[in-house]
Amino acid sequence: MQFALIDHAEGNAGTPSGEVFAEVLSLVEAAEEIGLTAVWFAEHHFGVHHGHLPAPPLLALAAGQRTHRIAVGSAIICLNLHHPLAIAEQIATVDVLTGGRASFGFGSGCTPPEAAAFGLNLTDTVRRERFAEALDIVLGLWRGTPFAFEGRYFRLPTVTLRPVPLGDLRTRTWAAANSVESAALVAKRGLGLMTSRDRALDHVQEIVAAYRRVWSQAGWPEPPPVSGGFGLYIDADDRSAEAAATTPVQKLWARAAPRPRWSTTPPPASTAEAAQRVGLLYGSPETVAQGIVARQRILSLTHAHVQLRWPGLGPAQARASLDRLGQEVIPHVQDAT
Repeated sequence: MQFALIDHAEGNAGTPSGEVFAEVLSLVEAAEEIGLTAVWFAEHHFGVHHGHLPAPPLLALAAGQRTHRIAVGSAIICLNLHHPLAIAEQIATVDVLTGGRASFGFGSGCTPPEAAAFGLNLTDTVRRERFAEALDIVLGLWRGTPFAFEGRYFRLPTVTLRPVPLGDLRTRTWAAANSVESAALVAKRGLGLMTSRDRALDHVQEIVAAYRRVWSQAGWPEPPPVSGGFGLYIDADDRSAEAAATTPVQKLWARAAPRPRWSTTPPPASTAEAAQRVGLLYGSPETVAQGIVARQRILSLTHAHVQLRWPGLGPAQARASLDRLGQEVIPHVQDAT
């Protein structure tokens, strides 16, 4: 398995965005030191989910300028909020300026307030159809040859992208899918699949199976890349990890509890149960490694994208968790898989 760092650039509303970005970039530099293969940033607007980052390509470029080997990109860019021509240009520019290290993930979803602010009414059908068209435009433009598009949601006269990405960006591009339909859409276009950390395992199994089936039917030459999402907190031992993770788990559960899927479910009886619901795996390096291996064996994951910064944890705790990931967890996982 290859490991990527994911970060939502979260911070309290009163925290200066510069401080949030500095903390994130410091963790990126450490991630490269321990050998992670990519760092991906999430897009959020006007503080939704406490995120400070509306433009992942900008932070990806900043990360690329402070590193030398690690791939930089997004998990995810909400592609429906943008014109695909602009996104194709921005990512191609990042790729050239980082020497071919762009690795971006896209998604079709966003929160209703974000869609409304951009003047969009995204029903499930519109969201998926618009996303498919946008992906086709981005991938077509990245070839660097004259390209035109005529669709229901987008129309593009014949244009030729400048700059042109270095190499085949399709093989470094990912998309998130939380349904079988979206998984098929992703596989048909030959993109890597990103799965969510907080979805029920049987549902994720259905998504991954559909993705692999359509990938095979499409005849792509590479093995199908599947990245599992993991929320992690790693401490010296299980007891210390639970003590430190209690506040982050409570904050995450407070966000998740109003969702329809939990509205008829009794509240979690323990920190461990709440952590399982929100997809946060905590414990000693051995415990966390076992949890990752168990999920890898069920889903046959080729990659993992892990989130380490959480509300209620300080920068030193996130950095210590990252160090334990690189020094103890990843070697154990690699041996076991």
